[in-house]
Amino acid sequence: MLAKYDRLGGYNARYGTDEGGYVLGSYLFPPVMGMPGNLELLGKFAKASFSNGITRLDPDYDQKTTEVNFNYVIKQFNARIMLFYLQKNFTAVQANDKQIGVGFQVQM
Repeated sequence: MLAKYDRLGGYNARYGTDEGGYVLGSYLFPPVMGMPGNLELLGKFAKASFSNGITRLDPDYDQKTTEVNFNYVIKQFNARIMLFYLQKNFTAVQANDKQIGVGFQVQM
C-alpha cells in the first residue's frame, strides 16, 4: 500500500510532502477444538518520508515502523484481544519509540 498525503494532513501537517507505504501480512490459524475463536499472527512494516517543512526549522526526515500483533479473534472479528509490539525509528525530529501492550476491541 502506498500513500501520498501532500498538504492533506497525513502523518505530520508541518510538512508539504508526506509519502510512504507499508507491507502487512497475517495468518489466521484454524479454530482449536473447544475455543470460540481463532489465533492470528499479524506483522506490519511501514516507511514514511517527510519533506518541505513549513519553516527552515522543520528538517526532512524518515520514519520506519515495525509492528507485530498476536491476536485472539472472537466470533469472526466481532471482538479481539491483542498483545502487540510497536517500534518507531526516526532519522530526525523525534526520538525513537518502542511499545509493548495489551488491547481489547469490540465491534457492534
